[in-house]
Parts: sequence; structure tokens; C-alpha cells
Amino acid sequence: MPSKDAISGFKIYIERNEKPFNYMTWDEEDEKIRRVEYEQQIAKKAILVQERKKQEELLEKILKKQKEATSKYNLEVVREH
Repeated sequence: MPSKDAISGFKIYIERNEKPFNYMTWDEEDEKIRRVEYEQQIAKKAILVQERKKQEELLEKILKKQKEATSKYNLEVVREH
């Protein structure tokens, strides 16, 4: 962890010269691009989660219908005997 003297030295340097020497203007453009890509990834993940949820709901409906059909068939077989 930097000492207080080092931190105050950085503050003086930044205040005197406004921006640190290693600050580059193209970093802002790279950051904007990175931010857009990150937001697109988050949106894509959200869409995938929604699609998976819909698939699971559809699968549950199909399984429920199959169980109901099996139950009806079993009741008919029992009634016949």
C-alpha cells in the first residue's frame, strides 16, 4: 500500500499538471468501446436467460400434458377391468 507521502506527491503532480503523463486521450475511446461491448454481453446474457426460461416452461407444459394423458389412459384401463 502506498504511503501517505507518495499519495500526496501524486496529488501535487496531478494538480500542477492537470492530467498525469501516462493519461492518453485514446483511452477514453477504448473505454467507450469496452463499455458498449460489455453492455451488449449483459444484454445477450439476459436474452439467453429469458429464452431458457421459456424453453423450461414449454418443457413443463409438455411433461404435464404427457402425465395427464398417461393418467387418463390408466383410469380407462382400470375402468375396463
